[in-house]
Amino acid sequence: MQRKQSFRFYRSEHQLRELCRGTPTFLRPDCIDSELLKRAIAVASRRSNERELQDRMLRQGANYPIMQSFFGWTANQKASRRQMLGLVPNHGGRPVLHEPEGLYEAWQRFRHEPDLKIRLLRTAEYLDVPLRNIHANCMEYLRLEESQEQNRKQRAR
Repeated sequence: MQRKQSFRFYRSEHQLRELCRGTPTFLRPDCIDSELLKRAIAVASRRSNERELQDRMLRQGANYPIMQSFFGWTANQKASRRQMLGLVPNHGGRPVLHEPEGLYEAWQRFRHEPDLKIRLLRTAEYLDVPLRNIHANCMEYLRLEESQEQNRKQRAR
């Protein structure tokens, strides 16, 4: 009974399974290493958060080049995960080349988001467009932002 209560802090059963998969020996009640447990929980939480982000990106229409550049996925990994999520097969094709209306304004709306993946996803969700349709434009905006920041730093010297 005591053991069940000690694991109530997990957000999901998936997190607990993720934790136990990589570290089966330290969970014996007679030899719990609290520091190791804290680190393992942090790792499990990061993995779970990353998986949730990957799933959100796939649901929002991320294509193979996006998943490969951000997560190092192969085309098979992307296809398998889409199938597991019950998403209709994506038969490729070229992304839409025109810029959705309000894209730059939406991109700027999330400029304070430090994680590029999340900023891109939030922009796509805000505009309700597939990620693959805005990725190239947003990467160009990012290059411009970085160039402007570099110029500001040089002028400040």
